[in-house]
Amino acid sequence: MLIGLVSIILILHNINRHRPSSQFSRLENAIRKIEALLLQAEESCSMHWHGDVVDLKVRLFKAKLAAASIEAEFMMHGIRNPGFLPFLSQILDTLSSKTKISEALRQMPAFIKEYTQKMWRLTQRIHRCAQEVKEIEKSIRILSMNERGRLILQGVREAEGIATNSISGCVRRRVAEIASINASIV
Repeated sequence: MLIGLVSIILILHNINRHRPSSQFSRLENAIRKIEALLLQAEESCSMHWHGDVVDLKVRLFKAKLAAASIEAEFMMHGIRNPGFLPFLSQILDTLSSKTKISEALRQMPAFIKEYTQKMWRLTQRIHRCAQEVKEIEKSIRILSMNERGRLILQGVREAEGIATNSISGCVRRRVAEIASINASIV
């Protein structure tokens, strides 16, 4: 009994997690996160990476446009919360609008097929958009690491320059001392 209940809960959780509306919500959250990450990268990166930041902005705007298109498709089909309950209510509406139950039942396979095809197309579009957003995030992180590496390298070069200057100054002073000692001896 308990195993059956746990199984049902896990199945319902999995169905809920893979609903297009749940996937779309995660996509929207990822886009907001990437926007913040891109703003941070834009502020911290030097002009050396400006072209890359602009390219990433363009890619993000295209991903946002794709997400808006998906959201418009949700609204166009009247699917505000695609999942099992709206599907069930559409089935009940179809059944209640038909005078003969046998006619409604004959049309059910076509209705179910059309509904699942819509959901599959939406899911695929959401998945492609989410993949693009992940690629943008990866590119932003690589860009940020490159900038950190550039700053570290710049710091190392500055430290080497300071060390070289101080060593050469010490050597010049020592050579001058030795020369003055040698001049006084002669």
